Amino acid sequence: MKIPSVFDILCLVLALVVWQTKAITVVSSNSMAPTFERGAMLFGLPFAHADKGDIIIFKNKDANIVHRVISNDNGCYVTQGDANYLPDSMWLYKGCIKDDVVKVMAWVPFAGYPALFFQSLPIWAQCLIGAFLIFFLGD
Repeated sequence: MKIPSVFDILCLVLALVVWQTKAITVVSSNSMAPTFERGAMLFGLPFAHADKGDIIIFKNKDANIVHRVISNDNGCYVTQGDANYLPDSMWLYKGCIKDDVVKVMAWVPFAGYPALFFQSLPIWAQCLIGAFLIFFLGD
């Protein structure tokens, strides 16, 4: 068994950082179809102001939500998924959406399916796969 290299450790740290950031996220539902289908990988940037029609990523508890801005009331965004009949309401988020939000700038269809599969596994399986990738495939 080989010892992980510095490159292996840096890749692991980068993966953990990307996994926790909202700047890159994977669409996990079809609420934004047909604009973004499940499995699309989205890339976002922080912004000063979002206009009606912009697509933003914001956090709801432990999940990233990707929805379109349908109105902006003094920096408090009201959002709605393209495939949803009604706007997001107070049941989705407490107060208004204004902090820690990024605007979607680019996306890659289907690129997020490996991440969705990995997230669906139990934590022990994630650790086992991660260890396998680090120790046996990293050179």
